[in-house]
Amino acid sequence: MKGFHSLSLAACKSAVNCDFDASLSYARQSLRLYPNNLVLILQLIKEFAKSHEGRARLLEIDELITDSLRYLGEVKSVFGYKDSISFLRLNILNTLHSHSSRHSTLKSLRSSPGSSYLSSEDISNETASFRMGILSCIWKRPRLSRIFLKHLHNLANEIKNELELVPIIVGSDRVADDKVCSGLNVRYSFFSNFPLSRKWEHGLAVASGMDLDALIILGSDDFVNKSLLLAYKTLILSGVSLAGLPKAYFLNLNASPPTLILWNGYGSSAKCLGQPHRLGETIGMARVLSKSLLEKLDYSLWPGLELNKGLDYHSLRRMMGFGHLPVSFSHYTSSPLFKATDGMGQVCIELDDIDAFAVDIKYDDGNVTSFDKYVSCDCTHNIIDNPWNTLSTRLGEELTDRLKFLAYHGDNA
Repeated sequence: MKGFHSLSLAACKSAVNCDFDASLSYARQSLRLYPNNLVLILQLIKEFAKSHEGRARLLEIDELITDSLRYLGEVKSVFGYKDSISFLRLNILNTLHSHSSRHSTLKSLRSSPGSSYLSSEDISNETASFRMGILSCIWKRPRLSRIFLKHLHNLANEIKNELELVPIIVGSDRVADDKVCSGLNVRYSFFSNFPLSRKWEHGLAVASGMDLDALIILGSDDFVNKSLLLAYKTLILSGVSLAGLPKAYFLNLNASPPTLILWNGYGSSAKCLGQPHRLGETIGMARVLSKSLLEKLDYSLWPGLELNKGLDYHSLRRMMGFGHLPVSFSHYTSSPLFKATDGMGQVCIELDDIDAFAVDIKYDDGNVTSFDKYVSCDCTHNIIDNPWNTLSTRLGEELTDRLKFLAYHGDNA
């Protein structure tokens, strides 16, 4: 039986000889024995990049990255590999970009050399024509849904001079939804709640006819602030096609007292339910897609599928199949990709990078993913003291008071 070193040499030699099937096979065997060998993956990226046939198969190398993370994360977290994995994926994207015919120079959004912070000064004032849709589905939990839509209504008024916010809501109970949506200026559409993937697909079809510049996918229990929306607008105008958050806050209103955590994203061990093979990916909450990407996807994230769970995983796999590999915001903004209009990559933005806030409310039994899965081990999250004060500071007193009332009096009070 060959050792990992011999297998690595065989993988590289096969790549030099343009035998890419053998190269990938040897690499998989080597990484199973020694998953830390990220240098091997970098070498293969360089060798594959030397020929047209190899470049056509570069995305298959990302499968090696996934394999390595899966092996590394069997018993421990892989958070320490985040920068290295982002760097490897950046190399794949840079290679694909360098051989693309679409090039265009755009102004950098960084406020100063070496900074990865997006300030409000970077936001274009040419926003009267910028239309940003927010697609969400509602089902039961009328008070929480009403709070969510009221928040979107207030956000739309708050940022109307910067962009036009267009809420697109798909509901499955015409009578209840009419009360929830009344007076809040949303584009409502009816569709059956099952399967969920078809309900969301219906919403995408509605969005396709609304001449949007960008679309945010947002659960009806997800709340964001205006900084996130304005930063997304800036990124879309810079040529980014896909962006999102690698981590976010979660508020458990079912707990007594309510508990607020900052979830650290994918990357804790498999035994902690952390999906380590997904390290660095954006989470489902508040992912933004550009008009050009939506058109490339034919406004469909779950074509031919009938799913009630796993929607985020399947939609992201579809987008990554088009080359939208996850890279960190700092890596992306320091690369040639940032000055191109081809929109390659999946830009992962830390909330601190843009002074933004995003929180998922866990309430009643209506959540697709339970709160327990985010707190399965100590390394998966950080507990936030004074949750109501944090929410009030980041989302405002009015919204916080509504959520506090919901927590202590219930949906039907």
